[in-house]
Amino acid sequence: MSAEQVGTMRDLWETQSAPGRIAATLYTSGQTLGLLLAGVLAILLVTNEYQYRTLTATFLAAPRRGRVVTAKLVVVLISSAGLWLAATLGSLLVGGIFLTSQGAGLGLGSGDVLGAVLLNLAAYLVWGVFGFGLGVLIRSQTAATVTAAVLYFLSSVVVAFAFQVVHDLVLEENWVLQAQVLLPGVASQIMTTPGELFAGAPAPWTGAAVLVAYSLVGGLTGTLLLLRRDVT
Repeated sequence: MSAEQVGTMRDLWETQSAPGRIAATLYTSGQTLGLLLAGVLAILLVTNEYQYRTLTATFLAAPRRGRVVTAKLVVVLISSAGLWLAATLGSLLVGGIFLTSQGAGLGLGSGDVLGAVLLNLAAYLVWGVFGFGLGVLIRSQTAATVTAAVLYFLSSVVVAFAFQVVHDLVLEENWVLQAQVLLPGVASQIMTTPGELFAGAPAPWTGAAVLVAYSLVGGLTGTLLLLRRDVT
């Protein structure tokens, strides 16, 4: 390995082994499955009405579709926040016990730790809205759920590995690795990871911007379709 590579790996190790980074990682440890679950619950909220053919009755009972859509979005946000709260409380309990047993502080006074926890909440809300839009676009419950899982895990693992291979073997440019932020799964990891997810990773706000863009596109598209689509 070159001296530059060794230096990069050492800097990354020092960042990841910092007490604040460890505490933030522990307190957001439920994110991997939690974000996907938030999206899936939002999908179920929409696709259940299509699957059981109750959406027509819902709109007959409440003719103003805008109110129905708003109510569904509110439920999505509340359920997503509830998932975040449950995961965070569990992580705080287990993580706090571990950090205390190691003689380290809880780290809750650190701005980086609190920022990671709050960004984790934002990621849950964004994935909930994204799932809502996906459920409207793909009315099949099974197809929408599988699509969400593929977008999340495939972009987080397989495609990210492909970006690394292209960078190492074809084009050794920083923008090749940074382009991963355009993938939803990677964007959420970059958004909630204190410091750098990998060497040269974009700033956390970049991941947040990407996820917000996805949620806006999905949420607005889903809302327009529910307002105008013939559901009979």
